[in-house]
Amino acid sequence: PVLFLLEDAGLAYTRGGRDAVTDSSVFAWPRLQDGDIVLSQTVALLAYLGEKGDRQPPAALKHHALKLCLDLADVWSESYAERRKMKTVEEAVAYLGDGGRLSRLLKVVDAMIAACGKGGNFSCGDKPCYVDYFVL
Repeated sequence: PVLFLLEDAGLAYTRGGRDAVTDSSVFAWPRLQDGDIVLSQTVALLAYLGEKGDRQPPAALKHHALKLCLDLADVWSESYAERRKMKTVEEAVAYLGDGGRLSRLLKVVDAMIAACGKGGNFSCGDKPCYVDYFVL
């Protein structure tokens, strides 16, 4: 999602590897360095780059957008962990299928997007904001 936002917003960047990191302030990847600012964690990077690249939600929805993005990160994290535990097709269907936990979580996410988006084409209105890149 970070690269999509960088490219769509026309922000210049260079990619470096993990070997280029000399500080210990990075908890989890990806990592971004912009001058003296060093950030990690996808949601933090998206929110920061959203400001730099005019991909912020409307001011009235700023906190709702952050919550939505963090909820999406939780859904991804839980789904990843659950997939790793699944041993049978039946377990997968129970989690992924209609009425399963993922289906219920995604219905909540859809309701949050509908409430934030107010009928616009994007998660928080009529123009893309950093949350939309997380959904990709």
